[in-house]
Amino acid sequence: MKQILPTVFFIMLQTVVLAQSAFHNLGNVHIYEDANVGIHTNLINNGDFVSTSGLVGLYNEETITVSGTKKPVFYDLEVMTGKQVALQTPVVVTNTHNFVEGNVVTDKANPEVYLEFKGNSIHIGENDRSHVNGCVSVSKSSDFSFPIGDGERMREISIEGNTEENTYAAAYFYTSPEVNGTNDFKEEGLAGVSKKEYWKLKGKGKIVVTLTWDKMSDVVNMTNSINNLSVVGWSKSEKQWVNLGNFRVSGDLFRGSVTSESFIPNDFSVITIGVKSGIFKNISNVSSTSEVVKVNIFDVAGNLVGTVNKDENLDLRIYAKGIYILDMKMSDGKRLVKKVLNK
Repeated sequence: MKQILPTVFFIMLQTVVLAQSAFHNLGNVHIYEDANVGIHTNLINNGDFVSTSGLVGLYNEETITVSGTKKPVFYDLEVMTGKQVALQTPVVVTNTHNFVEGNVVTDKANPEVYLEFKGNSIHIGENDRSHVNGCVSVSKSSDFSFPIGDGERMREISIEGNTEENTYAAAYFYTSPEVNGTNDFKEEGLAGVSKKEYWKLKGKGKIVVTLTWDKMSDVVNMTNSINNLSVVGWSKSEKQWVNLGNFRVSGDLFRGSVTSESFIPNDFSVITIGVKSGIFKNISNVSSTSEVVKVNIFDVAGNLVGTVNKDENLDLRIYAKGIYILDMKMSDGKRLVKKVLNK
């Protein structure tokens, strides 16, 4: 593992305690003049730690812990550890964060601890082996991609359209996004919701969000077409999953991204990827208290041209224009038959 030998220009007021187990700042540390500073031990910051230029690197074969009563502010920050950098206090980056090796970790149950990107600061080098397994915050930035994941996979989330006046925070969870033990409460028009993963996104301004999927997202078992995918969110007010749109979709069933329409993150507890229901799309005057579990599609000659099962999307656009008969089997055992015109 490479190490940067520090050329250090400090203004230090009061006390800095150097020990084998920790760099303990009790006073005022200010880094000037493009200094390169390597910290090879834990950092305890109970004073002011500010860098207006230069690079600070956190280097160790083991875990480095950053703690204290005040959050350190770094101009350029680089992480290279054999294990991880564990944050127990917020850390701020004002220019560039370089992911080299090892994850930055925060307790996702504690949103008060995060890695914050301020202004036009950026991140580079993030990948499956080096990203933030925890909470990331961004302030005063219009568009941003959060370098977050679960410690083994990058599962970024991107935002667009911020007015630069708001702060947003995000974290990723590789587990089912069940709310109150169920995924069953969905608005009409949604056929299903991911049972594999979700993101928490906080912020009070209206923005557009892009989510990604990979093989472990198991999208292939949610739908047979990526055009059916959508960003969905658990509405705090409606107490159900709602469709947040699929303004833009790209990729294939094993890797891709979907972009929402604009919405306010604070209105939703969690967001994830869902599947739009096409069962009643282009079908008028159909009502039932039961759920559609299967649809057989016949042409006017009586030929079976397609079958759609529960949680799959019926998109008539894949069929030729004309009249079709939909034979719908309901969850209560009844059948509904409807003639539709596919324009």
